[in-house]
Amino acid sequence: MVLSIAPIVGPLLMLIGLILVLVAVKDIADAVNDETIFRNMLIAVILVVVGSLSIAVFAVGSFFTLATMRGSLMSTPAMGMMQLALATLIVIAVAWALLLFSAIYLRKSYDAIAKALNISMFSRAALIYLIGVALMIIVVGFIIIVVAAILQAVAFFSLPEHL
Repeated sequence: MVLSIAPIVGPLLMLIGLILVLVAVKDIADAVNDETIFRNMLIAVILVVVGSLSIAVFAVGSFFTLATMRGSLMSTPAMGMMQLALATLIVIAVAWALLLFSAIYLRKSYDAIAKALNISMFSRAALIYLIGVALMIIVVGFIIIVVAAILQAVAFFSLPEHL
C-alpha cells in the first residue's frame, strides 16, 4: 500500500504487492492447515481493491464533470461545486469504511498467523495498521500505515525458512 502513492505506476505496484502478500499468506495458511487465515486475507485484499477502485473511478468521473461543467448540467456553478464536494465526501467516507473493514480482516488473518507460528510481530503490525487506517481521516494515519508496513516486512522476515 505504501507504493500506491507513486505517480503513474503506484496503483500497479500496490496491486503487485497485494498479490505477493496474498501468495505468502496462502503458503502460511497451507503450512499450518488453517484456511481461515487465507480467507480473511483474501477478503481484506478484495476490500482494499474495491476501496481503491471507488476512489479512482470517482476521480476520473470528477475530472470529466469539472471539464464539462459550463452551466449545462448544473443550474449554477456554485451549486455544481457543492454537489461535487458532497459527492467527494461520500466517496471518501465509503472508501475509508472499506479500508477499515479490510484492516479488521487483515488483523484477523495476522493474529491467526501470530498464534499459529508464535511470531507476535504479525499481531503488532496488524494492530498498528488498523490504528493507521482508523486515523487516515486525520493525516497522521498515513504515517502510521508506513510504520505498519515496515513491521509487516519484519514479521515476514522473522518466519522460519521451512514451515
